[in-house]
Amino acid sequence: MNVLSDSQIAEIVTQIESEEESENETADIISDEDSDDDIPLANLINNVSDTTPPPVQNIAENIQNIEAQCEPSTFVFDLQSLQWKTCGHFKAKPVPFSELNVGYQSNLTKDSQEIDFFKEIISPDTVEKVAEETNSFCDFQVWDKIRAHAGAHACNLFIVVNNLVHIKLETLEDKFTSAPRITVLQLQTSKSVKGTHHGDLILTEDGDFVGETGVLGRVTECSAVNLWKNLNASELYLFFAVWFLQAVHGLNNMSEGWSTKSTLQVPIFSKLMSRNRFFAILRFLHFSSNVNQPAGDRMYKIRCVYDHVRHKFKTLFEPSQNTCIDESLLLFKGRLSFKQNIKTERARFGIKFYKFCESSSGYIVDFFMYLGAKTESNKDEYKIGKSGAVVMTLMQPYLDKGYYLFVDNFYTSPTLCKVLKLKGTNLCGTVRLNRKGMPSFPKLEKGEMQAKCTDDMMVVKYMDRREVHVLTSIDNFSMDVVSKKRKREEVMKPTCIVNYNKNMGAVDKTDMLLSSIESVRKTVKWYKKVFFHLLDLAILNAYVLYKSVTKKKISLHQFRLNLIDQLIAEHKVDNVSQKGGKKLTSLPIRLTEKHFPSQIPPTDKKKSPTRQCHVCSNTQLIAKKRKESRYECKDCKVTLCIEPCFQTYHSLARY
Repeated sequence: MNVLSDSQIAEIVTQIESEEESENETADIISDEDSDDDIPLANLINNVSDTTPPPVQNIAENIQNIEAQCEPSTFVFDLQSLQWKTCGHFKAKPVPFSELNVGYQSNLTKDSQEIDFFKEIISPDTVEKVAEETNSFCDFQVWDKIRAHAGAHACNLFIVVNNLVHIKLETLEDKFTSAPRITVLQLQTSKSVKGTHHGDLILTEDGDFVGETGVLGRVTECSAVNLWKNLNASELYLFFAVWFLQAVHGLNNMSEGWSTKSTLQVPIFSKLMSRNRFFAILRFLHFSSNVNQPAGDRMYKIRCVYDHVRHKFKTLFEPSQNTCIDESLLLFKGRLSFKQNIKTERARFGIKFYKFCESSSGYIVDFFMYLGAKTESNKDEYKIGKSGAVVMTLMQPYLDKGYYLFVDNFYTSPTLCKVLKLKGTNLCGTVRLNRKGMPSFPKLEKGEMQAKCTDDMMVVKYMDRREVHVLTSIDNFSMDVVSKKRKREEVMKPTCIVNYNKNMGAVDKTDMLLSSIESVRKTVKWYKKVFFHLLDLAILNAYVLYKSVTKKKISLHQFRLNLIDQLIAEHKVDNVSQKGGKKLTSLPIRLTEKHFPSQIPPTDKKKSPTRQCHVCSNTQLIAKKRKESRYECKDCKVTLCIEPCFQTYHSLARY
């Protein structure tokens, strides 16, 4: 096998360019006026022997045959039929791009605000559904739901009482269309009730609905469940604003936003929402009813929001020609059957997402989660492996349009390239040499390259600091000049590698941007972490759409700040109830308000009672002493000497 040096490559490139110029010159059309011949051009055309084109019917049959070859049920690709040959001249024949209406696909204009783009993705209808599911999760007196669940599943109904007392079960049976089995149990001290199973219904002695086994457990009078007030879409949008503010301020503990300490307090949090209400919403946030959960659906807990966000991402934006697919990892170290460990990712452990992005803007066109055996891409219809099935799943709506797809060596293979070619899509990506159907290459010196090709694809081996192998059906066999910024020198690299480096980093770019605005928190419930990650993805895509439509130059951080301000302005409640806790101030109340001395009221035993002075007995600057006084401050509820302790206590922070 011949290895080409830099000088030989330059000669070949020059020869190719000269051949293309000569082909262009011979292809020029000569008009009647410019021709030196006496015979008109029209007569020459008439004298040409008749060559009738193939009938339209035959063309249609050929098209049907080609489409039939790449159908999932009939597609068979023989890797042995690949005839790789060393090439010094390969001219790619990519499928032309046919999508004309690229970019934003909705009705917002350049005058629209950040909140408008965010609500196009996280729509009010979806937020209202989440609020309804959350309310249903905390609803205790919904007999219709109990009746429907008991009738459909014939589950057990447990009457939990403090003591084994006589209960008229007939009155309870009347509430059901088909009476389930009813059992009376004694209330246990632990949260779980012995003898129950997941999905069973629990009632109190008075017939109030407590919830499902394993969900709410034992409910006390002062629990957050009993104090719950119904949630609506407007309040949930305000909750999102407070959640995003937590990430802006970078609080280590979420409760620090409501702290009364001068070094920690952020007054805006208590003005927007009380601490107890915020944590109650966070605790009971629910997306799907546990009653109707189908068996085997791992995404059921988050399915409604997950599907909605994916649909919005695809319908609001049509990507341009250059696209890429890569995986991303959401940090999660809890117990989860489909948790992944990827050493090359920053998070290492977590939930894996496959993302399809536009290369130029970084817009996330589509994505789906890895769910183990239940993964959406596991239907390998084309028999190209699981990694190839991921590509076909994400690219399904965009086939036969001439897109350029850039992927890494986890996905690239000759078989995938062939399938995509038959489906009107072009591929370029790094490739592993142990893939089936790959050609072999000799060892190369630094700066050397070698290419092998078939009729419609080419594999290039280039020796840089290490070996690089690229499979492409997009680029010709050519070299580009690339400048190295650090060394301030220019080097020659294959065109396919230059284009790959330019268009492949969109997913990594989105991960980098998300790391600067990430709002997810450590949680035991994986589906809640996925939900808040979806909100971050929605902010990122809304940011891309906002810049595309308005043509404004704005940072992602500023976009999020504007979004928070607009969410607060639209959904803020004027009067936020503050129950308990200390007043938000940097100074104690004794130093901020007006105080007046008053006599201690008489008691039954003493007409003029006295108590120990607080300042005299707790001073830190002079010797403590025991001194009685008849005067007190009613606001501060402390006994003080009228002179000078009363003034000292209300004017000095340290006395």
